[in-house]
Amino acid sequence: MNTQGQQGSLISTSALAKKLDLPARVVFELLVEKGWIERIGKHWKLTGKGQFEGADYVNSKKYGEFIGWPESVMEHAIFAELFDRPQRTRIIGRDLNISAHRFNALLAELGWQQRHHRGWILTSAGREQGGQESEDEESGVPYTLWPRTILDDAELAVVLDVLQRPLQALGRTVEASTGKAAQTADSPDSATVSKVGADAKDSGKEQPATGPQTLQLDFGSQQQAEPGEAAALVTMDGHLSDHPEDAVLDNWFYLMGVLHAYHRSLPEASLGCCDFYLPAAHLHIECWHGADTGAALKAKMARLAYYKSKALPFFELSANDLLQLDSVLPKTLLKHGITVF
Repeated sequence: MNTQGQQGSLISTSALAKKLDLPARVVFELLVEKGWIERIGKHWKLTGKGQFEGADYVNSKKYGEFIGWPESVMEHAIFAELFDRPQRTRIIGRDLNISAHRFNALLAELGWQQRHHRGWILTSAGREQGGQESEDEESGVPYTLWPRTILDDAELAVVLDVLQRPLQALGRTVEASTGKAAQTADSPDSATVSKVGADAKDSGKEQPATGPQTLQLDFGSQQQAEPGEAAALVTMDGHLSDHPEDAVLDNWFYLMGVLHAYHRSLPEASLGCCDFYLPAAHLHIECWHGADTGAALKAKMARLAYYKSKALPFFELSANDLLQLDSVLPKTLLKHGITVF
């Protein structure tokens, strides 16, 4: 018997299920099936097999006595059996480094599932792919389950490539710029501009920023990339972009069903085009591009000044914001009357 706190490495069966991203009921049933635990009356009892795998009883002042498991047990072969079964989209998406929201939207874009109230149901095409339907035990909200064989589907592979290519390029850009900023932080010839995310510069109102990203601007030394040096990225809706930042945002808008215009002209011709425009909210969006020249940066600053002078709704997105759009954008768009989740 161990008292809670004497060994922090043992977690309850419910906590184990949460870490495996599986329903607790499924994990309990598996442990009973494999003979690791058994039900006696109203209590769960540990068997010799379970003890052999490192489990023990934990005595908690708050929860009483329960069976605790070492986290290393998640690597056991019995759990691999579970993952050979159809999985929820958040599990498959997690392995692809894609959020459940985005992966669900991607499967809908392929025509394999469709919205149903607050959840998702299969289409005939989804059933042909081996998809299954289930529902939340408490809310009854439907969701879909998928075999990992869908990852071998050629159509899905093409869409994933279009979705992930700009994200990978943006990740490399952020990594490179972070290293460069560290090397040039003490340079007296660079102008430093501190940018914040969507919530910190929304509708032209400055707000305090926590841990701002620093962009080193040297207007005399920045050079435009040579033609052909980097191929334009094709987004899911067919737009062409020279900037991975724009491609990432364009793909997100497309998957989430947000009506958007790319490179929409502004009333004053000298200002050029805003990066994105959302007609439903008359909202202008500017992305900070790591590869912009000094001239492009000056033009962007002129557009930002224009939005402020005309009291036009707008916000800016940094590279770090673009790498976490699922947490940054929904709440920002909601402030402007656009709901995505």
